[in-house]
Amino acid sequence: MKTFLLSVLLLAGAQSWAGAQPVLVLADGFDTIHLGMTLPELEKALGKSGYFLWRGLPDVSLLSKPNDSLIDVRGIDYFTRAVLQLRKGQLYVASFDLNPRQFDYYGVYTALVKKYGPPKSLDPSLALWEDKKTRLTLEKPLTVKYLDLALQKEIDQSSQAGKAYQEISREKFLELF
Repeated sequence: MKTFLLSVLLLAGAQSWAGAQPVLVLADGFDTIHLGMTLPELEKALGKSGYFLWRGLPDVSLLSKPNDSLIDVRGIDYFTRAVLQLRKGQLYVASFDLNPRQFDYYGVYTALVKKYGPPKSLDPSLALWEDKKTRLTLEKPLTVKYLDLALQKEIDQSSQAGKAYQEISREKFLELF
């Protein structure tokens, strides 16, 4: 009887294991640069990085939104540049342009498939992987981009609220005629 029960439990466990899908967990950045970092943390990481030529923040930001910051930094060897966008002091987009002399699209795509499995979406211009927190894209010609989905959702919601307010303001404006 004990042998029968043990066999049933093992068989049930094997079936549930075989049917279970592995949970995809994406990296949230490259090396020491991770989504959610604050500006001081990001500056420190860039200063220590051997992949980028970091000379400190520029004196002027050309972004029109006061809560956004953008860092554009030249790369060394494997990267041509990185563009890092912060919202409310947190890194939410990290975009890395790879050096085409060092890498090709298919080679990077193959490495990402090996690490994360097949992409959620694939078209001629990009491959996309996504988990609950992060969206990772490989874009042509040769850019790897990380996006913080929670911050993006917050931005999308505030954008919708802004559009609704703009529509009301537009209606009020038209009433003035």
